[in-house]
Amino acid sequence: MSQMNHELDEAGFVKLGAMAMQLDLKQPVIFDVGGNIGQSVERFDELFTGANIHSFEPHPAAFDELRRKFGGADNVQCVQLALGARKGTVRFHAAYRSEVSSLLPPEPFVMERSVNNNYDHDEIEVAMETMDDYAARHGVDRVDIMKLDVQGAELDVLAGASGLLSRGRVGLLFVEVMFAENYCGQCYFDDVWGVLKTHGYRLWDLYPFLHTSAGRLWTGNALFTSPSMDALLDPR
Repeated sequence: MSQMNHELDEAGFVKLGAMAMQLDLKQPVIFDVGGNIGQSVERFDELFTGANIHSFEPHPAAFDELRRKFGGADNVQCVQLALGARKGTVRFHAAYRSEVSSLLPPEPFVMERSVNNNYDHDEIEVAMETMDDYAARHGVDRVDIMKLDVQGAELDVLAGASGLLSRGRVGLLFVEVMFAENYCGQCYFDDVWGVLKTHGYRLWDLYPFLHTSAGRLWTGNALFTSPSMDALLDPR
């Protein structure tokens, strides 16, 4: 996802596409949380003809590019919102390299060591809504695929989606997870897994990984399945 190079991203989408074919997902509802400039929208649009894609991006410059590329597509909703645990206005760290932007400030040592000052940012105010409220407001009763890439703030998004998750109404979750420090107050892989387990979700796979320059595991992609999807994939 955002911090991984194109080859690693592509491996994740290939895996997700294969699972979707196995599940015979047709015209799925997809929530792309952390849409950036539409990299995932483009791949989802290639994988699923007629998918109904809601792409959420709070960074103003990134959203402008997302809307320029997909604002005219009938099957794509470009939404300038941060999804989180509550409705309101929140502080957002809009990085000059937009894909590393976050609701959380980057760790000082990450900023110091960053090549090309990628984590330098402006602090701005952005609108936030919960996924449950957004889904209810737009008549969405299920999300077949959720891609979640919000740079350490994943628990906030999951908290705001607890209604959908508790009813198993999110089928597949494709999540960028962190194993090393990157943002102040960030969550880690085990935090995400812990929350999803309480809703009956299963960790299906972990793939590909990105390492720090010292060789430490840094980020990766995790794929989780709802109880109903899990039963279809592994009917034991």
